[in-house]
Amino acid sequence: MDENTVTDISSNDWAALKAMSQTQHGTVYSGDTSGTATTITPGLGKTAVSYDYNPSTQTAVFKIVEKPDAVPAEVIWFALGATVAHVSGAAPKSY
Repeated sequence: MDENTVTDISSNDWAALKAMSQTQHGTVYSGDTSGTATTITPGLGKTAVSYDYNPSTQTAVFKIVEKPDAVPAEVIWFALGATVAHVSGAAPKSY
C-alpha cells in the first residue's frame, strides 16, 4: 500500500509530528502543510513521502514517492503510526 490517511490530527499534533521526525530522523519537509518529506537513512538510502495536511478536517494524506528496496512500505507506515501515537497520545494504529 503506497498511500495512507491519518485522521484526527490537530494542528499542534501536526507541528509536533514534523518536529519529532526532523529531530529524530533528520527528515526534511519541503512545505508547511503539503509537500514532500525526505529522510536519508545511512546504509539504506532515501525515503520520500508526499503529504497533504488539511487543518480544517484534521486529516493528512501520505503517499510513498520513493523508498529503498530493502524497506517494506509497512515499515514506513508503522513508523508513521508510532509517531502519530506519540505526539497525539492516542493508541498506536497501523496505517
